Amino acid sequence: MAILRYFLNMLPYMAAALPLYLAGRCLFLHTSSAKGAGNLWREAALLVFMLYLVGLASQTIIPKIQFGAHWLDIPERDYSTLNLVPFMIFKDSWNMFQTTGSILYFITNFFGNMVMFYPLGFFPAMVWPKKFTSIRPAALLGLVSSCFIEFCQLFLNRGTDIDDVLLNTCGVITGYALFLLFCRLFPKTAARFQ
Repeated sequence: MAILRYFLNMLPYMAAALPLYLAGRCLFLHTSSAKGAGNLWREAALLVFMLYLVGLASQTIIPKIQFGAHWLDIPERDYSTLNLVPFMIFKDSWNMFQTTGSILYFITNFFGNMVMFYPLGFFPAMVWPKKFTSIRPAALLGLVSSCFIEFCQLFLNRGTDIDDVLLNTCGVITGYALFLLFCRLFPKTAARFQ
């Protein structure tokens, strides 16, 4: 349920970005002779990927804004949410389970952090196959993007956690593996995106 809530929170940002992306992309295609530009399958994949990036940014690096006494408030950073100890998610999940009897915390944090990053492994490999010829570029993309997000979160009212870096990177690698599986199962369809 919490993962669905994150997705629903992404939608307004994605909807706002849609006309901007379409206008920018049309202008780029009109003025460019880029190879592969105009392939509708590839353009659809690029659109979904760009909207995903906007949605991801909305949930990770765009400051949380809430309505308050001074109209709009950006909450101050709470440094108690900083974790630099790897695998604390397991201890925190166990403590939460002992307190509440629920595994929802673990499911949301463990699987949510991975699933949210599947597209970052899947779509770049689909759209730029010459740059993603092995798992290495995908793993590097996952590590760098997750480190960037966690660094940005140091200055925002969001949790900064080394476990997020590990799980996000695993999510990107899993997304790349799903891309390879997609290519194996549907080679003709995969070829249309290139």
